[in-house]
Amino acid sequence: MINLFTEYTIKAKIRIIAFSAAIIIISMITAIVLFSDYFQKEHKELHNKQEHISKISQKFKIKLLEHSTNTLSPKEINIYFNHLEQLLDTEQLSQEDSTAQVLLNIFVILLSILLLLFMFFGYLLNQTIDISLTTLKNGISKFFNYVIHNGDQINKIDIVYKDEVGQILNYMNEHLHEVKKIIEHEREFNTQLEKSISFKTELLMEKSNYLEQYKYMIDEAEAVIQFDMFGNIIDANDHYCNLSQYKRTELVGQPIVNFISSNDPDSEFYKEITHVIKDGSVYKGINSDISKDGQTFTTKTVILPMVNKDGIIEYFFCIRTDITELTTLTDDIIATQKDVISTMGEIGESRSKETGLHVKRVAEYSRLLAVKYGLDKEQCDLVYNASPMHDIGKVGIPDDILKKPGKLTVDEFEIMKTHAQLGYDMLKNSKRDILSAAAIVAHEHHEKYNGTGYPNNKKGEDIHIFGRITAVADIFDALGSDRCYKKAWDLDDIIALLIKERGEHFDPVLIDLFLENIEEFLVIRDNLKDDIPYQI
Repeated sequence: MINLFTEYTIKAKIRIIAFSAAIIIISMITAIVLFSDYFQKEHKELHNKQEHISKISQKFKIKLLEHSTNTLSPKEINIYFNHLEQLLDTEQLSQEDSTAQVLLNIFVILLSILLLLFMFFGYLLNQTIDISLTTLKNGISKFFNYVIHNGDQINKIDIVYKDEVGQILNYMNEHLHEVKKIIEHEREFNTQLEKSISFKTELLMEKSNYLEQYKYMIDEAEAVIQFDMFGNIIDANDHYCNLSQYKRTELVGQPIVNFISSNDPDSEFYKEITHVIKDGSVYKGINSDISKDGQTFTTKTVILPMVNKDGIIEYFFCIRTDITELTTLTDDIIATQKDVISTMGEIGESRSKETGLHVKRVAEYSRLLAVKYGLDKEQCDLVYNASPMHDIGKVGIPDDILKKPGKLTVDEFEIMKTHAQLGYDMLKNSKRDILSAAAIVAHEHHEKYNGTGYPNNKKGEDIHIFGRITAVADIFDALGSDRCYKKAWDLDDIIALLIKERGEHFDPVLIDLFLENIEEFLVIRDNLKDDIPYQI
């Protein structure tokens, strides 16, 4: 490889020298041709001048002979003119030789300059070629060394590349049929899609027609209001206008909260409406509105946010079903339940010669304590209505034990304790909220906070809050009242017992709340005093 490169270098240099020599030779030939042409022109001009001078000399000689015959002889005149012509020829040749000598000197100088330039540029070209060829030589050497040392890897890469290309071509050939099938499948799919779109368009039109019918039915059957994100009514159907006695023009633009019975920011429904508008949530509930003539009507209400395709709420759709008559009937039933429960509670207490005011006081104490504990209004009302039934199970206790004036024996007390389970068994199967709550109160009002109570030894907050509240209310009223087996305790003694049993018998939180608000409980006791003191 190196010899080949050296041979290539020598040949390149020879070519350059030959090329330069050719340029010099061509330049010299060109200069000779140019000088030869120049000499010919100069010689011609000198010859013409010589002939011209000779003619003038002959003319002058003739005239001289004509006018000088007396002075010079013709022979002398011819000798003189011959001598003159020789001088002229010699001067002409001298001038010609001088011009040729100058031109020859110029030619030699130019030729020397060309030779020097040839040598200089030859040297530069030689150095440049040596450097370039040396660099090329090194690069080629490195390349061939890399190829020699890495030939296997290059072959492997080439083989792998060829294999991959072959595999791709084979895969394309093998799957060309599948590609055709896929294209055909896509065409079939597009055809089916067009049919599906057409079908769904027809279905959408049909559903749109149904939707219009549903809207008509809702407008006819239900009261409907629409209000915006600010709670202002934007539309109301005829059914709601008839129900509320307001004209549509009187409703549109007005805040919806102006037409609910409890137009109070602290009321539950007011809070619910505000929450729905703020969060865009769904509301379902029963609430009351005020008609134009001041009458209250009750509706089952559903409020739905209506959103656009971007998920942004445009307005709220409120459907209201009038249940005023049903609510009135339900209220009557609930009132009847309350009366029955209160009466049954009084019957239970009367068997042990306790007045009906005891159950009323327990009910009031229980509601007040529930309020202080933080239960909502519905729960407070529920414990109020259920607590009178706390001792209903005593109807199943024999009179000789129930009305015994002295202390009960151990066996008698075990029988007395069964009244909690008896009361629960009497009420547990009811589906009514009040009776279900009464079952809990009857069952757990004798459980103790430390787990030593009965009938199930429940402990702490495992005891239902209704049972824990009623236990405090019952003991406070029982200790402050005369019973067949004891006299009423003084208030200080009752308070001392409550403090002692705080966290043992009673919920410590409830005891703290009771004592902090003792004055309010005493007001209830004073307002519901027994008319006839119990005779022991």
